[in-house]
Amino acid sequence: MSARPWMATYGGNISHEIDPDAYSSVVEMLEEAMRRFAGKAAFRCFGQTLTYADTDRLSRDFAAYLQQRLAVKKGERIAVMMPNIPAFPVAMIGILRAGAAQVNVNPLYTPRELEHQLNDAGVETIIIFAGATPTLAEIVARTAVKTVITVAPADATSATLPRPSVDPRLASTIAFSEALADGANLEFTPVPLEGNDLLFLQYTGGTTGLSKGAALSHRNVVSILTLAQHGILGAQLSSPLDISYMADTVLLLRYFEAFGAVRRAISVVKKRTGAHEVLVREVEVRNDGLHIGPPLADFEGVLTGNPRFTGNRRELSRAPL
Repeated sequence: MSARPWMATYGGNISHEIDPDAYSSVVEMLEEAMRRFAGKAAFRCFGQTLTYADTDRLSRDFAAYLQQRLAVKKGERIAVMMPNIPAFPVAMIGILRAGAAQVNVNPLYTPRELEHQLNDAGVETIIIFAGATPTLAEIVARTAVKTVITVAPADATSATLPRPSVDPRLASTIAFSEALADGANLEFTPVPLEGNDLLFLQYTGGTTGLSKGAALSHRNVVSILTLAQHGILGAQLSSPLDISYMADTVLLLRYFEAFGAVRRAISVVKKRTGAHEVLVREVEVRNDGLHIGPPLADFEGVLTGNPRFTGNRRELSRAPL
């Protein structure tokens, strides 16, 4: 028997091997992408667009601020507690470029949960959404946190949006926008990184006890991203890793039940074409790759988890994919 019998199901379109060391670090991978796609859109939010070049520049400025103003060293743990807003990727890439490890924190945490995670991770710096600062204020005195950087919704963009107030119990905070402005005038020194260096401390949900931090290295995440793209493109992969797809396309996947059969659906949102493709289509995974069917025009609510058949039941059939 083959030592890897599962490979018989791969067909001819899925690679059997990847190179987990195609990049020495996630930073090297991201920097290549930011150069390669400099003029293309990386993130869109609040009607604003950050190009890859914008993301490169702003994350470099934040990395410089961390190095020069906060003396952040390689391996230091920095907490990030904010929702999906433009400042998140800028802060994350800046943290990684400074050689630090990011500790992701749920912005809906209770004070007790936040206190445990900050102390367990050994965090001294936290980047936090201004609206979540009351939670931090409750417990900050019982942690090792020395520096608090507050983030507003429109930071890293030119949008004008209301800024939540910072809890007055936090005596001294730094605005993320001010850190970016300061960092633009500071020198940044690239930090040598290797695959085994710590990238993230990703904490569990804590449903069965205290939340626990899973340590993810740069090599771990490079491998995951490489595996994902090889699994989708297989032999069509033209470079070690092309992460432009991360910003170009959103895939919404959902299982749903229709007349006793479990089916899969997919909706593709393409960001570069202007008009979004939001048609829901059935998808099957076969030995030779993904097969996408015609739009599921006779269903509503598939992606919400509450599918409803609106067509003619007599005409319902599984069209060939």
